This record gives sequence, structure tokens and C-alpha cells, in this order.
Amino acid sequence: MDARELADALIRRFVDVAITTYLGSVDELATGFGVDPTLVADAIGLLVESGDFTCEPHPASADPATELTLSIDWDRFAENQLGIKPGN
Repeated sequence: MDARELADALIRRFVDVAITTYLGSVDELATGFGVDPTLVADAIGLLVESGDFTCEPHPASADPATELTLSIDWDRFAENQLGIKPGN
């Protein structure tokens, strides 16, 4: 799995469970997806670069064990992703 594939998997998780914000660490996501924490940080970086997601602190500058707040802007996401919204 590469960073783009993991970013897509993270998007699917947000869509499938219709969440707006994830609170947790890079380490927790890495364990959940069975990948290296560096890959998770790279994937989150791609999501943030897309403009659809925000993350505080940014995973590139945070310790992998630090709790992150990863959020999606559903309106912006819908505009950029052909109308995919939670529950669709």
C-alpha cells in the first residue's frame, strides 16, 4: 500500500461511518491499517494538501504518538469528489 491508497482508505472510513472528525494518533491509525506510521503521516499530508481535510497538529511535525484532530470539510469534499457524501 502506498500513501495515495492509504489516503483513499482513510476517506472511505470517513464516508462509511459518516464522521467529520477523527481524534487519535498516527500510531493508532498505523496499527489499525497494519502499516508504518510514516505512511500514515504521508497519507494524511496528501489529504490536507487536497484542501478537503485539516489536521492539527500536522503529522509531519508531530510525534506519531501525539493525538491528532483530523477533520473533513464535507461541503468542500462533495464539490471535489463528485458529490460523495456520508450515507451515499
